[in-house]
Amino acid sequence: MESNIVSVMLWGDEVGKLYWDVRAKRAVFNYNPDFVKKGTDIAPLTASIKGSAGKGFPVVGNREKLYQGLPPFIADSLPDHWGNKVFEYWAAQNHIPKQRLTPVDKLAFIGRRGMGALEFVPAVSGLESSKSVQIDSLYRLAQKIFDERQEVSVRDDENLDLQSLYDVGTSAGGQHPKAIIAINDENHDIRSGQVSLPEGYKYYILKFAEGDDFPFTRMEMVYYDMAKEAGVRMMPSRLVH
Repeated sequence: MESNIVSVMLWGDEVGKLYWDVRAKRAVFNYNPDFVKKGTDIAPLTASIKGSAGKGFPVVGNREKLYQGLPPFIADSLPDHWGNKVFEYWAAQNHIPKQRLTPVDKLAFIGRRGMGALEFVPAVSGLESSKSVQIDSLYRLAQKIFDERQEVSVRDDENLDLQSLYDVGTSAGGQHPKAIIAINDENHDIRSGQVSLPEGYKYYILKFAEGDDFPFTRMEMVYYDMAKEAGVRMMPSRLVH
């Protein structure tokens, strides 16, 4: 893909540049000197600005499987099992061969929609806006992608739902299908929750049920209720039927 180099951003400031070395099969990161001057040490254990990295020396990615060739403090932004499924399906739909994809491409796909503070630009175009989301159809499509081990075929009338799945279903970590959504309780509008929205919207992680084998989502709700009864302060949670 064209996104071989991305800028790593934090609160509107460029932290540095991340480059994928095709031959070495790992990334190289360099801090922006202006960011170093601010004194914000975002990776004191692995890439401290007080060490060689802050003096202009590159931070080389870690080849261990966990980090996929990225510096550890950046690798934490990569999608997990479910997010990878959505990313791989997006790549297939756009006719991008697997051998051309790199972890830096995954970060560009996430762009500004990640769960953490780090953002990556330039982001893949077309994924930064907030659209209305139909929960039922989104769930059916997510289940279809999660269950299929071969190529998934999408009908023409599912294309809009597929775009919504790209918008909401990549950055949330974990093994099981989920989405980041925002709900307006006044007009009941549901949108992608991975971009800034007007006042009145509340952000949620929507976890999809995975069939009848084991009621994971219902069990999580039971644990939530038990924690509340035990006096643990929790954010609001509810089942959506």
